[in-house]
Amino acid sequence: MTLPCKVLVVDDDRRLCRIISCLLRKSGHKVAIACSIKDALSKLEEMVPDVVLLDMMLSDGNGCELCKEVKAGDRPPRVCFLTGRSLPEDVERMKEAGADGHIVKPFSSTRLARLVDSLRKGGTRCYREESRQAKV
Repeated sequence: MTLPCKVLVVDDDRRLCRIISCLLRKSGHKVAIACSIKDALSKLEEMVPDVVLLDMMLSDGNGCELCKEVKAGDRPPRVCFLTGRSLPEDVERMKEAGADGHIVKPFSSTRLARLVDSLRKGGTRCYREESRQAKV
């Protein structure tokens, strides 16, 4: 069973943000979207998310820097990177930034739902999508 939570999706691909938002809302989650680091910082002033889904490379900076800033707060949310980058050095940068996990694009809607549920429950999960399910 999915535990509803507040999710902030940060990705400069607006279409992907809308798709992820729709999928997560269908599962009962409250979702906010930010398409830049500047926008994400503004959203973080308005809400305290349980989970942040974050792209590594954004139009106005590096998601790792935003992750560090988010994790330095009083009540840091769980942070998971949504990224096309899976080289060992990229994964290490995400871990050093304080990420709780990552999922490699493209990924299935089922994997995304499981990931958010796992993060909400306090787990850390890293996925590399291997299946032939419909991808987001």
